[in-house]
Amino acid sequence: MATTDKWRLSPHAVKRVVERAGIPREQARKWVNEQMDQATYLCEGMAEDGNRSRMYAYKGFIFCAAPGEDLILTVMDAEVQPTAMPKIVDNALKDIRKSERKMYVTECELIALKASIECELAERKLAKARARSEAKKMALTGRINALELRLREIKAEIKQTRRGLTKMAYTIAALAI
Repeated sequence: MATTDKWRLSPHAVKRVVERAGIPREQARKWVNEQMDQATYLCEGMAEDGNRSRMYAYKGFIFCAAPGEDLILTVMDAEVQPTAMPKIVDNALKDIRKSERKMYVTECELIALKASIECELAERKLAKARARSEAKKMALTGRINALELRLREIKAEIKQTRRGLTKMAYTIAALAI
């Protein structure tokens, strides 16, 4: 992926890139442009002095850009603000509850599908046992194999859904609880 050369840097931003990221002064603009190609827009923020800026984040850094310009004003280390942590955890817990409800719905749908497949599987096995022709037995064997494969896939989907929720819970626990 080609890096754009869109972003200019204020002298203060160059100083902060050298100081905080350890990037040589000559490479500061190139480095910032590489980071900004991947950065996520956060919000329009305000510094303590009242100046507004557009805030972007990428790999542990916050890039503050001038409103309406492609000019980076400063680069800061991203850090967790203690006053924000309870709100972050609260939102994360709400999100995990929402995901949990969605997981239960998905799991119920998959279990219902699994039950119907198991019924059809039993019918096909019975039909195979009663079949006389080899062609019929082979056709039923093919369908039985397909149903058994789908059952394994459903079990894996249920496990994957639960593991995703578990990983979210691990992350929330690591944050602050």
